[in-house]
Amino acid sequence: MLKEWYIKARLSELATRTGVKLDSWQQVKEMAEVKQIILPSALTFYTGQPTVRQFFGVEDQTLSTKQKVLHVAGSLARSSNNPVLKAIVRAAEEAELTLREIDSDTIGQTGMVGKLDRTWFVLGDTATMEAENIELGVTIQTLAHQFELDGKYTLFLAQKQPRRLLGIFACEYELQGGVTESIQMLRNMGIELVLLTGAKTSIAKGLGTRLSLSLIHSELSSTDKERVLTSLIAQQPATFVLGSKWGGRRVRRIVLGKGEAGEGVAAVVRDLSHLATLVAEARTLVAASQNSPLWRNL
Repeated sequence: MLKEWYIKARLSELATRTGVKLDSWQQVKEMAEVKQIILPSALTFYTGQPTVRQFFGVEDQTLSTKQKVLHVAGSLARSSNNPVLKAIVRAAEEAELTLREIDSDTIGQTGMVGKLDRTWFVLGDTATMEAENIELGVTIQTLAHQFELDGKYTLFLAQKQPRRLLGIFACEYELQGGVTESIQMLRNMGIELVLLTGAKTSIAKGLGTRLSLSLIHSELSSTDKERVLTSLIAQQPATFVLGSKWGGRRVRRIVLGKGEAGEGVAAVVRDLSHLATLVAEARTLVAASQNSPLWRNL
């Protein structure tokens, strides 16, 4: 009875300090012993929707040319659900441009093609331009690569006939406040953070640089992520996945946001800072327990 009471008292103490309710001492030990956290999406670090940070008219930089480029691109992207393409729509609306309704088709995940005033245009990433045989040129490719190394998503607007590049856009997600510091806190505790993302390798590296992440697997499909996840867990059993939709029931998960811990969910935390605090407190509690004869056989 004394041992049971002592355990419950310690769990209540942990809940008071961290705001996280753990149901058993075993859960506390698991949180204290975590060695690796897998982040199955770069969206974990972002807040809100991406925005256009920079854009250029390839032929010239006059206001009228830039407005025309933004107007065509925004009109073309209106029917897309892709968040990066939607950033161009918002930029055009913020510039108080009246966008046109045009018939457009998607090209892959990040591309649109459509006709405006008897002229065909294409909007999309590097892969889209390659699919439409639009030459970017060495200078533009170098600029785009630099954007991506800064963690930005690069889109292009081109005319199909005659083929010519008209504009280039650099779109970026805003990072959550304090996310860099939270990652550093976790790393200082010896925890490896591994990012799995479908983003291009150059963009993923750019994000990794911004966040001081060194372990990144990029350009992954959902199937690829599951395969890499399985391999990482096999190599390091003390692994948690950040999120509620990956890895099946056999994987221990930590969920960001609100809710109750269900099957396979070790804890529900507000954000990465909250997670770092929980791990630190769990480790402190486990270390203190080593000196108590009531806990040694747990």
